This record gives sequence, structure tokens and C-alpha cells, in this order.
Amino acid sequence: MWSGVIIHHSGVPDTPGTDTLNYRRYHMQARGWQDIGYHVVIEQVDGEYLGIMGRRLNLAGSHCRGLNSTNLGVCFSGDFTQHKPSWEQLDMGARVVAGLCDSFGIPTDNITTHRDHDTTACPGEFPLDVFKGMVEEHRR
Repeated sequence: MWSGVIIHHSGVPDTPGTDTLNYRRYHMQARGWQDIGYHVVIEQVDGEYLGIMGRRLNLAGSHCRGLNSTNLGVCFSGDFTQHKPSWEQLDMGARVVAGLCDSFGIPTDNITTHRDHDTTACPGEFPLDVFKGMVEEHRR
């Protein structure tokens, strides 16, 4: 079912609390979607980064037009238009994505960013090559 993972950023600052709930509310109320568009959100909760489940893994996402039924959507909470995510957030994301790749047989090379598939700056200054290396380390 899943052949890739597409990385996003929320485009808004990572705030204290559960951002995933706010994204879900926005996607459902303002956009009229059935659920949050992403399958996982990497966000800070009580001072540590966690991978918070979003849309169920057996459902197509709403995160990248034309690829929602074949690619999992992973959103890093924060606005990375001016800076990169922290090492801690990247590491948690790499752990989560490594698990998804292992579970669904997705090659690390099939991890891409939103801007690779659409006219957008998303996910900003996200260091994809570094991230893929971190995913590979966690897959070993």
C-alpha cells in the first residue's frame, strides 16, 4: 500500500501542548477533511519530542495532491522557513520514519519532501540528506 514517505513542516511555530490536536481541528473544520491530513506529527510535548499518530495508517492521507494513497505523510511541527529543525526533533522523526519504512518495506530513498512533488517551499530548511542518513542509522 505505502511506497514512500513525504516530509512536511507545519509552517507555524511549535507551541507548548499538543499541536496535533490543533492541526486536526483546523483540517476538519476549516478544510472539511475527514481527519488530520498527516499520518504522524513530530512535535514537542512536555519538553521532549514525540511522534504523535494522526490519520490512521490504513487510510489515505491529505497532504500531497496525487500521492495521498501511496505515500505516508509525516509533519514536523514548526516553521522551518528560516531555520532547521533541532537535532532532537530530527532524531525522533528519524526513529518514527525508520519504523514506518521497516513496517511497510519502504526504501530510505523513497523519503521525499512536499516540495519535491508540488509548488511549495514545504518543509523549508529541512535537511533531507542528513535525515535520510539518520533514518538509515535507526534501521540498522
